[in-house]
Amino acid sequence: MHDRDQSGLLFVLRLPIHPLSVTAARRLVHSLDGWIDDVDLCRAELIASELVTNAIRHGSDSDTDAIEMDVEAVDGCMSMRFRDSGPPFEMATDDARRGDSDGFGLRIAGGLADSMTVRRLAAGNEVRATVLLGATRLFSVK
Repeated sequence: MHDRDQSGLLFVLRLPIHPLSVTAARRLVHSLDGWIDDVDLCRAELIASELVTNAIRHGSDSDTDAIEMDVEAVDGCMSMRFRDSGPPFEMATDDARRGDSDGFGLRIAGGLADSMTVRRLAAGNEVRATVLLGATRLFSVK
């Protein structure tokens, strides 16, 4: 953990390409319990779970690669950034084949986040998700 200043926190975590990394990501977000409200904490944990799962399933074939995760909470906003070194990916479309279970993690995370961007890097992908803390919001999956 890096303490940015008196008003915010920044956590940086490097996760192996392994299913236990989903639990580690959720625990990192959950460590903010008491600092942010339960609804926002629950949303952020689910977003982290979906995005780390996506990076594990689609991000890399190499055991030596990792997922970089940053979580920053400052000024009423939690920002999470996930980077992997895998091939490019896209969110599932509405016309995805019935019964196909791939590609919906990004869509679920995007529905839970107040904003989300997916960007292709020179070597991998970056997904950024933002949760506005304390905002009244209706949940929807687009």
